[in-house]
Amino acid sequence: MTDYDKMKACKPGLTVLGKLRIKDTVDPVHGRSYVYQRVKPGLGNVTCSVKKNLQLRLNPPQFDPQTPAQLTQRQKLINANSAWHLLSPGEKDLWREIGKNKHLPGYQTFISAMIR
Repeated sequence: MTDYDKMKACKPGLTVLGKLRIKDTVDPVHGRSYVYQRVKPGLGNVTCSVKKNLQLRLNPPQFDPQTPAQLTQRQKLINANSAWHLLSPGEKDLWREIGKNKHLPGYQTFISAMIR
């Protein structure tokens, strides 16, 4: 059974106009790369479970400005994470109780309080 037959079986009335074949994963015009993203059947340009539900899309450029404010927040998060691991089980339970009022786990409640 060919891919065409599999797609026709999945989606009756589907007209396949051609096959997409990509040899290079870099866009020569923009210099951006393509990535395959796993999606649920029926979403995006995936017609059915052929080829493990992969969708081809442009990979967004990675941007990390490393501004002083961003670096400060990162350091606060690192310090808060380290502080959480130094808490005693009783202190962690206290943060879990505080978090129940906000419908958050204790860890998230603690981190939120520490990075402000």
